[in-house]
Amino acid sequence: MHPALHLDNLKLLPASVKYRANGAMSASRSRTLEDIQGVRDYIITAPQNERQYSLPALYFNLNPSRIPDLDCLSTAGKIDLDSSGQCATDSDAAIAKALLSLEVLYAMTLPDGIGVDIWPRVWPWVRFLYLYIHSNSSPLHLDAEREFLLDFMKFAGTLGTHSETRQLVLSTPWLWFMVGRTWACAPSIPDAPQRLLAFQNLRRFMIQDQIKNPENMEELVSGAGCTLFDLARVVVHSIDAVASKDSMDLPNQVFLLWGVFVFIGKLDPALGEKLGDPMASSIAEFGEALIANHVMDAMLRALCAIIKDSSPEKDKDVLLDTGLAMLSVLSTSASGWTLIPSAVDNGLFQLPLLCAASPSAFALRGQLAFFFHQLLPGILVDYHVLSAVDAQWQEIKSIVNDSTFSLQGFDEWWNPFSLVVKERLQTLHDFNASSVRLRACDNLECSVIRRKNKFRRCSGCQSSYYCSTACQMADWRNGGHREICASSGTLLLGKRNNEEFTARQRSFLRWIVHQDYLKARTNIYREQALFLSKLPDHPFITTYDYTLATMKVKVEIKVAVSETDLLFGPEWRNILKRAQGKGSGGRMGVDVIYVRGPKGVRSVVIPLRLSESVVKDRVTGLARALPGNPMEVWNAVTRILHVDGMNVVEIH
Repeated sequence: MHPALHLDNLKLLPASVKYRANGAMSASRSRTLEDIQGVRDYIITAPQNERQYSLPALYFNLNPSRIPDLDCLSTAGKIDLDSSGQCATDSDAAIAKALLSLEVLYAMTLPDGIGVDIWPRVWPWVRFLYLYIHSNSSPLHLDAEREFLLDFMKFAGTLGTHSETRQLVLSTPWLWFMVGRTWACAPSIPDAPQRLLAFQNLRRFMIQDQIKNPENMEELVSGAGCTLFDLARVVVHSIDAVASKDSMDLPNQVFLLWGVFVFIGKLDPALGEKLGDPMASSIAEFGEALIANHVMDAMLRALCAIIKDSSPEKDKDVLLDTGLAMLSVLSTSASGWTLIPSAVDNGLFQLPLLCAASPSAFALRGQLAFFFHQLLPGILVDYHVLSAVDAQWQEIKSIVNDSTFSLQGFDEWWNPFSLVVKERLQTLHDFNASSVRLRACDNLECSVIRRKNKFRRCSGCQSSYYCSTACQMADWRNGGHREICASSGTLLLGKRNNEEFTARQRSFLRWIVHQDYLKARTNIYREQALFLSKLPDHPFITTYDYTLATMKVKVEIKVAVSETDLLFGPEWRNILKRAQGKGSGGRMGVDVIYVRGPKGVRSVVIPLRLSESVVKDRVTGLARALPGNPMEVWNAVTRILHVDGMNVVEIH
């Protein structure tokens, strides 16, 4: 037993208090409660070095053998008093004395190493009392439960300074339930200093490896609300609470958020390990639960608040680096990708800009390179993302205008990036302003181009459109649609295979491709002529790559029959056959776009449809008599595309 628990220590108390302490260990029901109240009153004003002399009395009254049988208590949650104001039963007295003893114990600074002896006395009573107050038909108010939990967690946390006691505490069954319950209460604590103290105490447990033990994890989840989703919600609320400037200064924000990030990394390794390619990471169930609770929004708000605080803090770089790495993995996951518009609203563009302008820029260079070379470029073809960027663009530009970037060479990243953003925003505005949506009849012998609402969509593949029942029947009988209807829609941009894209997004992708086609039209036909001069009998495709770090649309003319091609398969062969067959008459071109989506890089076929074959015919004719000088080819194609009287409608 620790020396501080020997009865001889009571002799060191002042005479009146010594009398009270001895009485507190009496068998008299009425006297002990009154005397322990006297010890408590003394402790409130006594010097710290004298408070510990009363420990033997507290140790005595926390004897686990005195814990009543909860099932036998008729008035659970209350202490019954008789007519004289004393405890009505021995059970009531034991509970009252234990509550007072804990109150006194929590107010002390305990001697080093005493926890090994104190913990086996405190814990059984704490667990009993928690169950006791919750067994009442009218449970304690949330504030009362919160106070009970916070006092206990503060006490349990202080015992962690002694290694042997720490291991004893962390291995105690049901402890992690109490941690979960406390954590669930902490974000809603109205008093800022008390909220800070709660998170400081909780952090001692967040970073422990024992949390990965399945039994401990089960207890923690149960305490936080029964499901992993509930625990994730608690974590997200904690990030918001910790980042709130009314609760703590920058050092505490960094210290506590780092604890939360460590906890997240322990539960989901993909979020705790910095892999070479975040897009190749696969988050676990807890990461999915975090995303469902909008953790990206909370992290962005927190990290933006921290980077805006210019106060020096040595660990800020490490926190920001870890946070950016987590955001990279979260946002490129299948479920995270769908929530990027919300992330834009909460600072997805502002955060890397603020980081690039901060003293931390050099340390964060690797993470910022990923944002500006991969993540942000890959989302700029999404209608909902661009709409969110449009709403934030003035604020984004103000950061650039007001900042002197610390990251060397950052202008080489930002200038081309911002030009593409402006171009895409203009494309968005034009799309929103246009009410005309055109379609071409997929009976290639017809290929009439009209407003979209004049067509009917095939109910089988949901990808082909027809201007009439007769055209649909003709394509079914003679156009090959019968053979591929059941599998069609896996490559074409349609509802069946593109459920991650809304109808508006699918229309917007067609719009973007067509605008880029119009800008590169002369060069596209020049390249086609050069291709056909060398391989006149080979089908070809035109590709638009929207995944490149350069942010430039890469348009290529490629051979389209390789079995190693990503698009190879029955539907792909049918598409090529239709485009190259006599039925199309040169009124269909096979255009393929590469875009990032929830499932990674996607290849989508968006055919170019023309009302007349005159362009195709003239390009083919040019290829047969191709002049040797590239400039002559360019001029010849330019003349083809600007022939007077040529009236060709083109759509994607």
